[in-house]
Amino acid sequence: MTQAATTFWKVGGTKDESPLPLERASSMDRRIASPGSSVRPGCLTWANKSPSGMVSISKTSQPGLRFCCSVLMFFPGNGFLPLNMRSGQSARKRIRLYLQNDYDGAGNQKELLNFMAALSDANRSTTTSEPGSGDQKAARLLMFVIVFIDLLGFGIVLPLLPAYADRYLDPLLGKDNHLTGLVLGLLMSSFSLMQFLFAPAWGRLSDRIGRRPVLLVGLAGSVVAYALFGIASDLPGDQAALALALLFASRAGAGIAGATISTAQAVIADCTPPEKRKLGMALIGAAFGIGFTFGPIMGFLALLMFPLQLGITGWLASTLSLLAFVLAMVRLPETRKPGGSPSSRKLFDGAAFAKVLRDPALGPVVLVSFLATLGFGGFESTLALLNKDVMGLIEKYNFLVFASIGLVLAFTNGAYRGLAKRVPEEKAMGLGIVLMGLGVALLALVVGMDRAEQSWGLKMAVLAPSLVLAVVGYALLTPSVQSLVSRRTDEHRQGEVLGVNQSCSALARILGPLAALSLYKLDPLLPFLLGGGVVFCMLPLMPSIRRGAQLVPHGATGEKTGAGHGGGT
Repeated sequence: MTQAATTFWKVGGTKDESPLPLERASSMDRRIASPGSSVRPGCLTWANKSPSGMVSISKTSQPGLRFCCSVLMFFPGNGFLPLNMRSGQSARKRIRLYLQNDYDGAGNQKELLNFMAALSDANRSTTTSEPGSGDQKAARLLMFVIVFIDLLGFGIVLPLLPAYADRYLDPLLGKDNHLTGLVLGLLMSSFSLMQFLFAPAWGRLSDRIGRRPVLLVGLAGSVVAYALFGIASDLPGDQAALALALLFASRAGAGIAGATISTAQAVIADCTPPEKRKLGMALIGAAFGIGFTFGPIMGFLALLMFPLQLGITGWLASTLSLLAFVLAMVRLPETRKPGGSPSSRKLFDGAAFAKVLRDPALGPVVLVSFLATLGFGGFESTLALLNKDVMGLIEKYNFLVFASIGLVLAFTNGAYRGLAKRVPEEKAMGLGIVLMGLGVALLALVVGMDRAEQSWGLKMAVLAPSLVLAVVGYALLTPSVQSLVSRRTDEHRQGEVLGVNQSCSALARILGPLAALSLYKLDPLLPFLLGGGVVFCMLPLMPSIRRGAQLVPHGATGEKTGAGHGGGT
């Protein structure tokens, strides 16, 4: 049992006073020791916690072990706490004491100093624990709630944006000016342009300073951005230029703030073992879907209750983001794992971006993410116009259409969590491509039926399943891509690489609406025919993605070792 003096061991106990097996201490565990002057040979020590919050110390003889702590302290996450004190913060079923094996107390001062330094370093990251622990499960659930609340605000604003912009563009450019499509496309794309620029930067920053501060800054930015939308929406038509400028500022600000979604994905990666990474990413997708369902419904109800106060939707979205900010401030722990190579300190690092795209294990997956988002972004940005021009729906009913889309997203992501246990990511991606491609292309048939003056009911009979196919396909693609990207990435670069993937998706959301809205102004058939073609272009990439499983670099979180279902070819 003799080990080197720098080997640390941990021993714990539960509140029913059952000792736990002796294990090696790792950087992932909470340190609960404050070295003192006494060295007690032959003692194995554990701490027991009663339901009332009291902690007691027990000792038993164990040859070969010595502990170098005379004053034992429990570190609950916010400061040192003596073990014999009551505290709601320390209400944990298990705590651990850290021992140094075979420590020679006769004068080896250097080893004692090393031990103290190790404890000090570990205490700076006390909120980090192994994936699957109670803290990490709580962090995943909290991340779901925060993303859900923030997406409520996004879902409230998005259905109104084209109509609000048209109200201010017509006085400035004229009702039939073809530039309106370009300006509207720029407005819709400004959100994604900022995400494209800032997602990798936020990801790298979260790898360096932690996930929590980055997410808090993003949520605070959402509060301000949605408030600007509320101000712009209440301005009269004779202030169209100011209103349009505020709308652009609002969308750009929301894009900068929303670029932290890659950090939210990194939190899930931190908290989820590789073999369950698909389930974790589907949780974020479900939060998107549920938020996107109830956001439009809340916006619809707000306009019904306050029909003359158009800015109510922006203020409601801002309030929800403020709620998410407060929740994160109070409850969100830090999940970033300590150690590893630091990410680049550059705000915009083109070399890091190119490195990910050239990686044979990651590049094809990121390209699929780009093409899927390109097709879905075009579909999403033209849907409100299709509803108005082809289906004759007035503005407020767009909320219900978008809510239905969110409901399908949420349901599919929930079903995906069950599917992921049996189906590899690559198969889910292939199915998603086919379904999404068919759904987007069938919308062109709806336009053709309108030109043939078919009945509204017949058009709806084609429109509804088309929307379901497109959304289900996209919902299968997204968590599969995120899971593969995460599992093929070193754990200390999760934020950076997921940020690059998010940035590529954001670039697609810039180009998708720009192209689709411009094509729609030329001919409403074009964005849906070409969009379906873009989606089907992903199918030839699937063999490269399967081969990429064999090219995962050393240090990736799971695929190389065969973890999960996606590790094979």
